[in-house]
Amino acid sequence: MVHKKFDRKYENVVPEVVEAHPGKIHFLKLLRRIQARFIFKGLLPTRPVASTKAYGLSFSTSSLKPTLDCSISTCPQSPTVSYLVNSCGLSLESAISASKNLQFGTTDQPDSVLTILESIGLGESHIRNLIIKRPVILLADANKTLKPNVEVFGSLGISGTDLLKLLTKDPRFLEVDAHSTVEFFSAYGFTTEQICMLTMKHPQLYWYNAPRNFKPKMEYFKSLGFSDAEIVQILLYVPYVLGRSLENTIIPSVQFIKRIVGTDENVLKAIKASYRIFDLGKVHEPNIAILINHGVPKPLVLKFITSRSRSLVLNTHRFTEVVEEVDKLGFDPTSMLYLLAVNSLATINKSLWERKSGVYRSFGMSEDQILSAFIRQPMFMLTSEKKIRKLMGFFVNELKISPSVISKTPKLMLLSLEKRLVPRCSVLQLLMSKGAIEGDFSLVHALEMTHKKFEERYVIEYQNVIPEVVEARQGKIPFQANVSSLIHNGGWKWPRDRNRIMREIKDFTPEGFLPDVSMEDSVIWIPSKNGIFSMKSAWNTIRRALPAQEWCKVVWFKGHVPRWAFILWMAMQIRLNTKDRLSLWGIVSDASCVLCDCDPVESHNYLFFDCCYSNAVWTEVLRRNHVGRAPMRWDDEKEWFNLHSKGDSMRKCVLKLSLAAAIYCIWREHNARIFQHKRLDPGSLAASVCNSIRDTLLSWRLLDSSQGNKDICKEWSIL
Repeated sequence: MVHKKFDRKYENVVPEVVEAHPGKIHFLKLLRRIQARFIFKGLLPTRPVASTKAYGLSFSTSSLKPTLDCSISTCPQSPTVSYLVNSCGLSLESAISASKNLQFGTTDQPDSVLTILESIGLGESHIRNLIIKRPVILLADANKTLKPNVEVFGSLGISGTDLLKLLTKDPRFLEVDAHSTVEFFSAYGFTTEQICMLTMKHPQLYWYNAPRNFKPKMEYFKSLGFSDAEIVQILLYVPYVLGRSLENTIIPSVQFIKRIVGTDENVLKAIKASYRIFDLGKVHEPNIAILINHGVPKPLVLKFITSRSRSLVLNTHRFTEVVEEVDKLGFDPTSMLYLLAVNSLATINKSLWERKSGVYRSFGMSEDQILSAFIRQPMFMLTSEKKIRKLMGFFVNELKISPSVISKTPKLMLLSLEKRLVPRCSVLQLLMSKGAIEGDFSLVHALEMTHKKFEERYVIEYQNVIPEVVEARQGKIPFQANVSSLIHNGGWKWPRDRNRIMREIKDFTPEGFLPDVSMEDSVIWIPSKNGIFSMKSAWNTIRRALPAQEWCKVVWFKGHVPRWAFILWMAMQIRLNTKDRLSLWGIVSDASCVLCDCDPVESHNYLFFDCCYSNAVWTEVLRRNHVGRAPMRWDDEKEWFNLHSKGDSMRKCVLKLSLAAAIYCIWREHNARIFQHKRLDPGSLAASVCNSIRDTLLSWRLLDSSQGNKDICKEWSIL
């Protein structure tokens, strides 16, 4: 009864008190809201009041005088800034930045916005990031805009994680007129699932006035002869087309295609082959002229447009290079292979070609064989690196097909391993184990056969005699299920000695050892706990394990520069050839430091950073990183970095990058003085180190990140 009276007494002043007793609102969140409400109502000063953090907010039962810990002991704040800090969790810097375009008299409206955001499952960090990106969302009408939009998207099946993804893509997403846009697409035959797909793929569509911007384009698509279902498929594939100009982009692209292909029917074929035709612009026509000038007949050009249009979007200079390269390889321009080669070389660049060639070479295929295979089947090089490894491993290691045979039949590299090759091999293996076919048949020819021919030759012909062949073709009998296929009437049925491995298995099996048909075959990989093979367990089995080094993540981290990291790695292991080591080996007689020309022996500890030269360089680098300490000896520096650079925050990564750059540049200066007789003063080398760090930071994506990362950009003169 006491708490009910208390609730009734204060619910008009502090409405959140009603939610506090049932546990519907978190205690700390309640405190932040109460604090912000008191500030806006003038009950508290905007300057933070000193208090003990351990107690946070304390109330006197006699006078209700709150003592608040704002956790910010700086200059006076506006009520808006205080609200952003205490209710939204923003840092003071972020709150000040957000408040520039955000002013409100009471907290009622932003409180209702926060309630809506919490109700859709956004956590404190998500809400904080959303407000940093889009502060004015706090001024949105929760009941007339946010809540109806949440309900509309919920009806599409978009909520929780999906809604968070959309807000991450476009923070303005909840402030649109979602209802009218969804109604528009529904009227044009889109199902709920299709509107959901369209929304997830291109949420920016909701920022347009759908009836005014989209309707003319939909009607134009209909005038071209597309059905409603086909229009839906076009927009699901390239939804950004609705944002293109009808007069300046879409219609000119279609008119250009019609000039090339002639009829409306061929226009439809070309568009269906590549919906990107709607956005071809001026790039397409010059490329087609290049093909015709190189002797490609117009009927072939038409076929190319209606089937391989994507490669024609390439810029004209690059497309010319591709066509000239195809000419050098000796392709006949009157053959479709010529255009397939153009399409392949337009799709993959030189570095990708080299990577794929490297995979083929790793399985024993020579450069000449790779080129020969490409000339026979230009699509041979369009296979992904992952698929090349899988297929070549299967052909070479499992089927024992030599790389030279594969280069003569490159079509094999276009086939599906799971859907075609493995089921066919299961069928052939079963037929061989039953003695239905001999071992001298052409395996490659059987794999290349069309589906109809293979069914007639190997499945239909034997399915009455060997019913299991149908299951093998369906993938129900795994390929290389050798044990089960060798059992017959409780004993072994050994096939003909076709290869060395089968002979060894037969010789290794004891005479009195009979199969147990009640047991399932199993392969157990002993080095792993679960009995399943993995590369990790294999590596751990053969390698010599050493203790983990604490400094590992100081050297290798996201964003490290390989050559810097290598020298730092050598320095961490005391493996750089400093003069003290060279002196012990008898290579040099003078072991004094080459940088400062002093008598002390040049060791790792002296070079990094007891030497007055390197000490001056490192002092400047530390200053640029706002590290308020003097340089230490190398052993102490390593220990300091092990303790103070843990984590992947941008500040920590820049600090580790600075260490690597300094060590690398100091070692480079050391070698330049010995071998090239070149010298830089400490100030010049420090400037070189800082410039190298800055150049590396320019390649990092800092500008779109948090405020802290932008501060780093300013410190290093990137902004």
